[in-house]
Amino acid sequence: MLFLDLLCHLNIVEHVERLRCGLESDDARDAWDRLAEAYWYPLYAFGRRKGKSPDDAQDLVQGFFGRLLEKDRLKAERAAKRAAKKAEGA
Repeated sequence: MLFLDLLCHLNIVEHVERLRCGLESDDARDAWDRLAEAYWYPLYAFGRRKGKSPDDAQDLVQGFFGRLLEKDRLKAERAAKRAAKKAEGA
């Protein structure tokens, strides 16, 4: 992945994991906004330094955050399904 080295350097994975620790929806949305605001430009600049055009670098950053959000949404849905099954069995 193009951003792997930068992700490690910026500790983005740690920040995302903190967001996944049960924040309420408004708080989670605010946290995602802050995360995107803090890391959008460093990720964009990294893509540019790797030779991507401005448009391609923007697309890569958008895709990166989109994948993070999708992964978070899917993880939350799986957790909700597990909780529902556990409640049914109780």
